[in-house]
Amino acid sequence: MGTIDARAGTSDVVHLGFWVDYDGNSISKYRLTLKTNLALILLAALTVLVTLCASRSWKLWSSAAHYALERSHRKPSSISSIRQQQVILRNSETAGGSLFALLGLAITKRPLRSPGWVSQLSLVFLSLGHWIVFVALGILTSQIVTGRTVRAIRTDHCGDWLPKAMPSLDASLAEQQEAFATLNELALNSTLEADDYVRRCYGSTSYATSECTQLSKRYLSHQIEDTECVFSKEVCSEVNGTAVAFDSGNVSFADLGLNSALSDRLFFRRRSVCSPLPWRPFMYTQDQALLSLQSYGANVIEDPKEIQAFSHVKLDEFRNWTTHFRSTLSETYGLYTELAMNGTRTSPLIRPQTQSMQVSVITVMGEIISYHSPFSDPFFNFQSRIDGVDALGREFIFYRIGPPINSVACQEMVMYCSEYTNFCTQWEGVYFGSHGNIYASLVGDHANDTTVETAFTAVGMALFHSTIYSSISDRGNSALLATRFVANQRQLRLVPGQWKIEIERWFQVALARVQLVMLRYVKTPGLDRTRVENMWDLIPVVKGVCSIVKFNSAEHTTLSTLGVFIIVAFSLLLTILSMWDMALPIIPKRLLTAWNRDQALELLDALNKSDTNHGLDQEGNGIATEDKRPHDLEGNATTNLLSPSESVQSKLSARKPVEGENIN
Repeated sequence: MGTIDARAGTSDVVHLGFWVDYDGNSISKYRLTLKTNLALILLAALTVLVTLCASRSWKLWSSAAHYALERSHRKPSSISSIRQQQVILRNSETAGGSLFALLGLAITKRPLRSPGWVSQLSLVFLSLGHWIVFVALGILTSQIVTGRTVRAIRTDHCGDWLPKAMPSLDASLAEQQEAFATLNELALNSTLEADDYVRRCYGSTSYATSECTQLSKRYLSHQIEDTECVFSKEVCSEVNGTAVAFDSGNVSFADLGLNSALSDRLFFRRRSVCSPLPWRPFMYTQDQALLSLQSYGANVIEDPKEIQAFSHVKLDEFRNWTTHFRSTLSETYGLYTELAMNGTRTSPLIRPQTQSMQVSVITVMGEIISYHSPFSDPFFNFQSRIDGVDALGREFIFYRIGPPINSVACQEMVMYCSEYTNFCTQWEGVYFGSHGNIYASLVGDHANDTTVETAFTAVGMALFHSTIYSSISDRGNSALLATRFVANQRQLRLVPGQWKIEIERWFQVALARVQLVMLRYVKTPGLDRTRVENMWDLIPVVKGVCSIVKFNSAEHTTLSTLGVFIIVAFSLLLTILSMWDMALPIIPKRLLTAWNRDQALELLDALNKSDTNHGLDQEGNGIATEDKRPHDLEGNATTNLLSPSESVQSKLSARKPVEGENIN
């Protein structure tokens, strides 16, 4: 059994570390991608760093306020209050601590009545403002997260895959069948993935699934408009000039997740112009059908008269791309597709406007399917009336598709535009080979930029898969939306313009394939390496595609490198500046002395020295230590802090009345 790449996720193809996002400006384009758990740890560390930085910042502000108070020692009455404020500023490590200490001082001292109340309220507002600012900065630290956009790296998953050792024409039938089976499987897987993505993620009513958020842009919008028929007069007159254009508008390379210098200034525009086709000019006669079948070496044994054939395009200059079928009624729709690689490979009736354009032809057959009323539609032309009788003998009428084939042809084209050089190409075919000569006109002086060239090449290869033909990819009738309303050979519902609805869905699938192919370049899910080989081994320029693809990963978080740098640098700067009292010798000695004087340990040391010296003086003089506490009128020591006159009044007011004395 071969080795299969499972789609466990894209974690193993994500670049971890610093990178450049060209969608940003020259300052904010630098990114840091980490796994989400590590990014959360880093954010927590930065938040803590901002919190620690707040104390360093407060030291600067409090020292400035301390200096301002030092210069305001003018009124002797305010010295005590200012000294209290200075001590609080010097010994509070945080603005919050200073705030509550100053508020406590304000409450006990009644600031509007005490000296120095203006400076006290100013300090309250200063500490409050500082505290609010750094709380906000701590919260805003999370804003350095730019999202989950990551950049891919090149791994052994990277590439565009084809069947291994594609056999030559002289290979055995078994080898050819194996190669074409692998090729069809790769195309079918890609188409089904795109169809499922359109169903889930395109439009305003899409599901909110993780798959819908993985691409740089969830979906590519488009416009539908009626236009003129672009094919021959014979075809256009037969269908009254009916034609519909499906247009993507300008899609930037950045919308596809390509990360290069000009990705947001380079655009492509996809357009498909589709017209119904008459059936008669493209049908073979009975003899032509049999002769064509025999030219392939086939021998028709049973019912050769039932063999029919048609062709709209050519395999080469001499051979038609012929589709053979039996006229026996089928139980469901048949859906066939053809693709003309350029204008020389089509029938003269549906030749495109320029030789480089491709033409997709879609043909629907369904002779057995019935509908309850006549319905005119290029795909579902129910005009053949059938009268019948049911089991109860009741008459009923239903309708079947009349023409043997019901076809629509679409002219496929693309235009490139550049805002950088203000240049747009003409409408050309979608195949990349026809656009190599206009690259320099689109990118100007970036022509030698390898990443720009790689991005341009990647878009060209992605558009290779954007034809209506590729959107159907031989899926048969399962590609028709109308089959959702088919039961027991009966079509239950159709809407006017059903053919437009069908082609619009295929056009959306084509756009989704262009989007998804970038991720498939990075990592193709479910790949059996024993059956495929990397086509990019032959094209060196595209080997760098995987390293310029961006997508969104639920397992990773991307941060702004500038934001991380600002937080770290700002914190480091404040930490260094907060050490001014130790590291800066240019500080005046008077200011440094005043600042250090109010430090708690210095105050305690000064108090201890004062008590020690006072005790030594008393012992040296042989005098007993005097109790310095206030005394009452009887000479007893007391803790009452009232003045002597207030103490007297207090004693008098507390004295017991003498008997017979009138206390009034």
